[in-house]
Amino acid sequence: MTDVRAGTVTTSVPARLFDLGALSATTMTACWRAVLFSAVVGPAPPEGEPMTTEPERPPIVVGVDGTGRSRATIQAAAQEARCRDATLIAVMAYSTERPLGMAARPVATLAVASDERLAAETALRDAVADALGDEAGRVELRTALGLAGRNLVDTARKVNAQLIVLAGRGSTSMLLGTVSQYVLRRAPCPVLVVPES
Repeated sequence: MTDVRAGTVTTSVPARLFDLGALSATTMTACWRAVLFSAVVGPAPPEGEPMTTEPERPPIVVGVDGTGRSRATIQAAAQEARCRDATLIAVMAYSTERPLGMAARPVATLAVASDERLAAETALRDAVADALGDEAGRVELRTALGLAGRNLVDTARKVNAQLIVLAGRGSTSMLLGTVSQYVLRRAPCPVLVVPES
């Protein structure tokens, strides 16, 4: 190992690989800057493709619940995404549990998890298309099994979201719903709650 203490660089690279004594301090500094730049910026783009210096902006996550409130929420999230030049990710949670009363359906007719997932995917796609029309194709759609609040927070954390948008219940003077409360307490980013129109 080599240790250059003349006010320049300390390295753990074996001396037999490089003759550090033959390099000037300026050359060594330039080399280390190139290494650090490569580590921070990443590899060069393939030949012929332009090099972009602007990092990709974190996405915006919108919670969709399949009710009439979703339309205004999706539209508000899409407007935020346009203003911030960000990707929009629409998330809908679904459950395989259904309340069964005394007159429960026969076991053969109970929906399975894949049926519920397909129903959620269809409802999500329809809600986004209804709210955004032709712009719906730009939205990434995700469905997740489980609780809505937890899925929104988990998705936002996984994609490093810059904003979560969700629907409020009632007027702004009323208490927030349980999903809104959960997200507000645990969100890894700012949260926009869109009041009911």
